[in-house]
Amino acid sequence: MLPVTNVNYEVRNPVTNSLGTYNEIYLGEGGITKFFAGSSYKLPFNFILGASVDYYIGKILYSSKIDFGESASGNNAEFIRENSYHGFGTTLGLISSDLSHSIGIDEIKDFRFGLVFNYVSNITTDSTLSTVSSVGTDVYEEGSFDTKLPFRLGAGLSFKLNENYLIIADYLYQPWSDFEASNSKSNSLKDLQRLSAGLEYKDAKSVFNGTFWEQIILRCGLSFEQTQYLINATEIDQFSVHAGVGMPVGVGNFLDISFEYGTRGETGINLFKENFYKAAVSINFGELWFQRFDR
Repeated sequence: MLPVTNVNYEVRNPVTNSLGTYNEIYLGEGGITKFFAGSSYKLPFNFILGASVDYYIGKILYSSKIDFGESASGNNAEFIRENSYHGFGTTLGLISSDLSHSIGIDEIKDFRFGLVFNYVSNITTDSTLSTVSSVGTDVYEEGSFDTKLPFRLGAGLSFKLNENYLIIADYLYQPWSDFEASNSKSNSLKDLQRLSAGLEYKDAKSVFNGTFWEQIILRCGLSFEQTQYLINATEIDQFSVHAGVGMPVGVGNFLDISFEYGTRGETGINLFKENFYKAAVSINFGELWFQRFDR
Protein backbone atom coordinates (compact mmCIF):
# COMPACT_ATOMS: atom_id res chain seq x y z
CA MET A 1 0.00 0.00 0.00
CA LEU A 2 1.45 3.37 -1.04
CA PRO A 3 0.09 6.96 -1.09
CA VAL A 4 -0.09 8.36 -4.64
CA THR A 5 -1.50 11.85 -4.09
CA ASN A 6 -2.13 13.99 -1.03
CA VAL A 7 -4.32 17.12 -0.98
CA ASN A 8 -4.13 19.25 2.16
CA TYR A 9 -4.50 23.04 1.97
CA GLU A 10 -6.54 25.89 3.42
CA VAL A 11 -6.47 29.42 1.98
CA ARG A 12 -8.25 32.37 3.63
CA ASN A 13 -8.83 35.65 1.81
CA PRO A 14 -10.42 38.54 3.79
CA VAL A 15 -12.81 40.66 1.70
CA THR A 16 -14.65 43.93 2.35
CA ASN A 17 -17.22 45.17 -0.16
CA SER A 18 -20.89 46.10 -0.48
CA LEU A 19 -21.89 42.73 0.99
CA GLY A 20 -19.95 43.43 4.17
CA THR A 21 -16.80 41.93 5.65
CA TYR A 22 -16.22 38.21 5.22
CA ASN A 23 -13.60 35.54 4.53
CA GLU A 24 -13.28 33.54 1.35
CA ILE A 25 -12.08 30.09 2.44
CA TYR A 26 -10.73 27.50 -0.01
CA LEU A 27 -10.12 24.04 1.41
CA GLY A 28 -8.84 20.77 -0.07
CA GLU A 29 -8.20 17.46 1.67
CA GLY A 30 -7.90 13.76 0.92
CA GLY A 31 -5.85 11.72 -1.53
CA ILE A 32 -5.48 8.54 -3.57
CA THR A 33 -3.83 5.34 -2.33
CA LYS A 34 -2.41 2.49 -4.39
CA PHE A 35 -2.69 -1.17 -3.40
CA PHE A 36 -0.41 -3.43 -5.41
CA ALA A 37 0.94 -6.96 -5.72
CA GLY A 38 3.96 -7.78 -7.83
CA SER A 39 6.67 -10.24 -8.71
CA SER A 40 9.99 -10.40 -10.54
CA TYR A 41 11.72 -12.77 -12.95
CA LYS A 42 15.40 -13.19 -13.81
CA LEU A 43 16.03 -12.87 -17.53
CA PRO A 44 19.10 -14.04 -19.47
CA PHE A 45 22.34 -12.12 -18.74
CA ASN A 46 21.08 -11.54 -15.16
CA PHE A 47 18.63 -8.81 -16.11
CA ILE A 48 15.65 -8.57 -13.74
CA LEU A 49 12.10 -7.88 -14.94
CA GLY A 50 9.43 -6.84 -12.45
CA ALA A 51 5.71 -6.24 -12.78
CA SER A 52 2.82 -5.35 -10.50
CA VAL A 53 -0.95 -5.04 -10.67
CA ASP A 54 -2.09 -1.78 -9.07
CA TYR A 55 -5.47 -0.77 -7.68
CA TYR A 56 -6.14 2.91 -7.01
CA ILE A 57 -8.75 4.14 -4.56
CA GLY A 58 -9.34 7.37 -2.70
CA LYS A 59 -11.46 10.44 -2.07
CA ILE A 60 -10.67 14.16 -2.45
CA LEU A 61 -12.85 16.98 -1.16
CA TYR A 62 -12.72 20.58 -2.40
CA SER A 63 -14.60 23.35 -0.60
CA SER A 64 -15.26 27.02 -1.40
CA LYS A 65 -16.88 28.98 1.42
CA ILE A 66 -17.97 32.51 2.27
CA ASP A 67 -17.80 33.00 6.03
CA PHE A 68 -19.24 36.15 7.61
CA GLY A 69 -18.28 34.98 11.09
CA GLU A 70 -20.26 36.65 13.85
CA SER A 71 -21.40 39.41 11.53
CA ALA A 72 -25.12 39.64 10.76
CA SER A 73 -24.55 41.32 7.40
CA GLY A 74 -24.80 38.09 5.39
CA ASN A 75 -25.41 34.37 5.40
CA ASN A 76 -22.63 31.84 5.19
CA ALA A 77 -22.57 29.69 2.05
CA GLU A 78 -20.38 26.80 0.96
CA PHE A 79 -19.89 24.71 -2.19
CA ILE A 80 -18.42 21.22 -1.70
CA ARG A 81 -17.08 19.06 -4.52
CA GLU A 82 -16.37 15.48 -3.44
CA ASN A 83 -14.67 13.08 -5.88
CA SER A 84 -14.27 9.35 -5.18
CA TYR A 85 -11.78 7.44 -7.37
CA HIS A 86 -11.22 3.76 -8.13
CA GLY A 87 -9.45 1.97 -10.98
CA PHE A 88 -6.65 -0.38 -12.04
CA GLY A 89 -3.18 0.09 -13.46
CA THR A 90 0.12 -1.70 -13.91
CA THR A 91 3.81 -1.01 -13.35
CA LEU A 92 6.73 -2.59 -15.23
CA GLY A 93 10.37 -2.37 -14.25
CA LEU A 94 13.73 -3.56 -15.54
CA ILE A 95 17.12 -3.65 -13.77
CA SER A 96 20.28 -4.55 -15.65
CA SER A 97 23.06 -6.83 -14.53
CA ASP A 98 26.42 -5.47 -13.38
CA LEU A 99 27.87 -3.74 -16.46
CA SER A 100 31.01 -2.36 -14.83
CA HIS A 101 33.22 -4.78 -16.78
CA SER A 102 32.06 -3.09 -20.01
CA ILE A 103 33.29 0.32 -18.83
CA GLY A 104 36.87 -0.75 -18.24
CA ILE A 105 37.52 1.51 -15.21
CA ASP A 106 38.77 -0.40 -12.18
CA GLU A 107 37.44 2.15 -9.67
CA ILE A 108 33.83 1.73 -10.88
CA LYS A 109 31.95 -1.29 -9.53
CA ASP A 110 28.38 -2.59 -9.72
CA PHE A 111 27.27 -0.33 -12.59
CA ARG A 112 23.56 -0.81 -13.35
CA PHE A 113 20.72 0.97 -15.09
CA GLY A 114 16.99 0.69 -14.59
CA LEU A 115 13.72 1.54 -16.32
CA VAL A 116 10.20 1.87 -14.94
CA PHE A 117 6.90 2.38 -16.75
CA ASN A 118 3.54 3.00 -15.08
CA TYR A 119 0.22 2.89 -16.89
CA VAL A 120 -3.18 3.61 -15.37
CA SER A 121 -6.43 2.72 -17.06
CA ASN A 122 -9.24 5.24 -16.94
CA ILE A 123 -10.16 5.77 -13.30
CA THR A 124 -13.86 5.86 -12.52
CA THR A 125 -14.72 9.05 -10.67
CA ASP A 126 -17.94 9.43 -8.68
CA SER A 127 -18.54 13.14 -8.17
CA THR A 128 -20.97 15.08 -6.00
CA LEU A 129 -21.44 18.87 -5.84
CA SER A 130 -23.47 20.10 -2.88
CA THR A 131 -24.28 23.43 -1.30
CA VAL A 132 -24.41 24.18 2.41
CA SER A 133 -26.27 27.22 3.73
CA SER A 134 -28.36 28.32 6.68
CA VAL A 135 -31.35 26.44 5.27
CA GLY A 136 -29.52 23.09 4.97
CA THR A 137 -27.55 20.97 2.51
CA ASP A 138 -28.66 20.41 -1.07
CA VAL A 139 -27.10 18.12 -3.67
CA TYR A 140 -26.68 20.31 -6.73
CA GLU A 141 -25.03 17.82 -9.08
CA GLU A 142 -23.89 14.19 -9.00
CA GLY A 143 -22.68 11.65 -11.50
CA SER A 144 -19.74 9.54 -12.71
CA PHE A 145 -17.08 10.12 -15.33
CA ASP A 146 -13.65 8.80 -16.33
CA THR A 147 -10.40 10.42 -15.24
CA LYS A 148 -7.46 9.74 -17.57
CA LEU A 149 -4.07 9.84 -15.82
CA PRO A 150 -0.93 10.13 -17.97
CA PHE A 151 1.65 7.35 -18.05
CA ARG A 152 4.88 7.75 -16.08
CA LEU A 153 8.32 6.82 -17.44
CA GLY A 154 11.51 6.78 -15.40
CA ALA A 155 15.15 5.86 -15.98
CA GLY A 156 18.11 5.71 -13.67
CA LEU A 157 21.63 4.45 -13.11
CA SER A 158 23.84 3.65 -10.15
CA PHE A 159 27.43 2.60 -9.54
CA LYS A 160 29.95 2.29 -6.74
CA LEU A 161 33.18 4.28 -6.79
CA ASN A 162 36.13 2.83 -4.87
CA GLU A 163 33.72 0.51 -2.99
CA ASN A 164 32.77 3.21 -0.44
CA TYR A 165 30.79 5.64 -2.60
CA LEU A 166 27.41 4.92 -4.19
CA ILE A 167 26.37 7.39 -6.91
CA ILE A 168 22.86 7.43 -8.38
CA ALA A 169 20.98 9.53 -10.95
CA ASP A 170 17.30 9.44 -11.96
CA TYR A 171 15.08 10.98 -14.63
CA LEU A 172 11.27 11.03 -14.55
CA TYR A 173 8.83 12.10 -17.27
CA GLN A 174 5.03 12.32 -17.11
CA PRO A 175 2.95 14.14 -19.79
CA TRP A 176 0.35 15.85 -17.63
CA SER A 177 -0.77 17.83 -20.69
CA ASP A 178 -2.65 14.61 -21.62
CA PHE A 179 -4.62 14.56 -18.35
CA GLU A 180 -8.39 14.44 -18.89
CA ALA A 181 -11.37 14.53 -16.57
CA SER A 182 -14.80 13.93 -18.09
CA ASN A 183 -13.23 14.22 -21.59
CA SER A 184 -11.92 17.70 -20.75
CA LYS A 185 -8.27 18.79 -20.61
CA SER A 186 -6.80 21.46 -18.35
CA ASN A 187 -5.01 24.62 -19.55
CA SER A 188 -3.11 24.75 -16.25
CA LEU A 189 -1.15 21.52 -16.72
CA LYS A 190 2.01 20.76 -18.69
CA ASP A 191 4.48 17.88 -18.93
CA LEU A 192 6.44 17.03 -15.79
CA GLN A 193 10.20 16.39 -15.86
CA ARG A 194 12.47 15.72 -12.90
CA LEU A 195 16.23 15.15 -12.63
CA SER A 196 17.86 14.01 -9.40
CA ALA A 197 21.27 12.78 -8.27
CA GLY A 198 22.58 11.46 -4.99
CA LEU A 199 25.76 10.33 -3.24
CA GLU A 200 26.10 7.86 -0.37
CA TYR A 201 29.24 7.18 1.64
CA LYS A 202 29.63 3.91 3.54
CA ASP A 203 32.87 2.35 4.75
CA ALA A 204 32.59 -1.07 3.09
CA LYS A 205 35.21 -2.62 5.39
CA SER A 206 33.41 -1.59 8.60
CA VAL A 207 29.80 -2.59 7.82
CA PHE A 208 29.68 -5.40 10.40
CA ASN A 209 32.82 -5.09 12.52
CA GLY A 210 33.62 -1.37 12.72
CA THR A 211 33.04 1.10 15.52
CA PHE A 212 29.84 3.15 15.76
CA TRP A 213 31.38 6.09 13.92
CA GLU A 214 32.92 3.86 11.23
CA GLN A 215 29.51 2.32 10.43
CA ILE A 216 27.70 5.64 9.98
CA ILE A 217 26.29 6.19 6.46
CA LEU A 218 26.25 9.71 4.98
CA ARG A 219 23.98 10.80 2.10
CA CYS A 220 23.39 13.97 0.06
CA GLY A 221 21.54 14.84 -3.12
CA LEU A 222 20.11 17.44 -5.50
CA SER A 223 16.90 17.49 -7.54
CA PHE A 224 15.39 19.80 -10.13
CA GLU A 225 11.78 19.49 -11.24
CA GLN A 226 9.76 21.21 -13.93
CA THR A 227 6.41 20.60 -12.29
CA GLN A 228 3.15 19.96 -14.13
CA TYR A 229 1.68 23.30 -13.02
CA LEU A 230 1.21 26.24 -15.37
CA ILE A 231 -0.07 29.30 -13.47
CA ASN A 232 -0.86 32.52 -15.35
CA ALA A 233 1.14 31.14 -18.32
CA THR A 234 4.15 30.78 -15.97
CA GLU A 235 5.94 27.48 -15.45
CA ILE A 236 6.44 26.44 -11.82
CA ASP A 237 9.87 24.91 -11.15
CA GLN A 238 11.19 23.29 -7.99
CA PHE A 239 14.76 22.89 -6.72
CA SER A 240 15.70 20.82 -3.66
CA VAL A 241 18.77 19.78 -1.70
CA HIS A 242 18.78 16.64 0.43
CA ALA A 243 20.91 15.32 3.28
CA GLY A 244 20.73 12.23 5.43
CA VAL A 245 22.56 10.03 7.91
CA GLY A 246 22.19 6.36 8.80
CA MET A 247 23.25 5.39 12.34
CA PRO A 248 23.78 1.73 13.32
CA VAL A 249 21.46 0.32 16.00
CA GLY A 250 22.64 -3.28 15.75
CA VAL A 251 24.17 -5.61 13.21
CA GLY A 252 22.68 -4.66 9.83
CA ASN A 253 20.08 -2.31 11.37
CA PHE A 254 20.10 1.46 10.89
CA LEU A 255 18.21 4.49 12.13
CA ASP A 256 17.89 6.80 9.09
CA ILE A 257 17.34 10.54 9.43
CA SER A 258 16.80 12.69 6.34
CA PHE A 259 16.23 16.38 5.67
CA GLU A 260 15.15 18.29 2.56
CA TYR A 261 15.07 21.99 1.79
CA GLY A 262 13.58 23.33 -1.41
CA THR A 263 12.14 26.29 -3.26
CA ARG A 264 9.15 26.27 -5.60
CA GLY A 265 7.57 28.93 -7.82
CA GLU A 266 8.54 32.55 -8.32
CA THR A 267 7.35 36.00 -7.41
CA GLY A 268 5.17 37.89 -9.85
CA ILE A 269 1.61 39.05 -10.41
CA ASN A 270 -0.68 36.70 -8.46
CA LEU A 271 2.29 34.35 -7.91
CA PHE A 272 4.44 33.57 -4.91
CA LYS A 273 7.61 31.66 -4.09
CA GLU A 274 7.62 28.92 -1.48
CA ASN A 275 10.45 27.72 0.72
CA PHE A 276 9.69 24.32 2.21
CA TYR A 277 11.32 21.87 4.59
CA LYS A 278 10.83 18.13 5.00
CA ALA A 279 12.27 15.79 7.61
CA ALA A 280 11.85 12.04 8.05
CA VAL A 281 12.97 9.33 10.47
CA SER A 282 12.87 5.64 9.58
CA ILE A 283 14.31 2.32 10.74
CA ASN A 284 15.96 -0.08 8.30
CA PHE A 285 15.97 -3.69 9.52
CA GLY A 286 18.62 -6.02 8.10
CA GLU A 287 18.52 -9.00 10.44
CA LEU A 288 19.41 -12.49 9.24
CA TRP A 289 16.12 -14.40 9.57
CA PHE A 290 16.76 -17.52 7.54
CA GLN A 291 19.92 -19.54 6.97
CA ARG A 292 20.22 -22.71 4.88
CA PHE A 293 22.46 -25.52 6.01
CA ASP A 294 23.57 -28.11 3.47
CA ARG A 295 23.83 -31.66 4.80
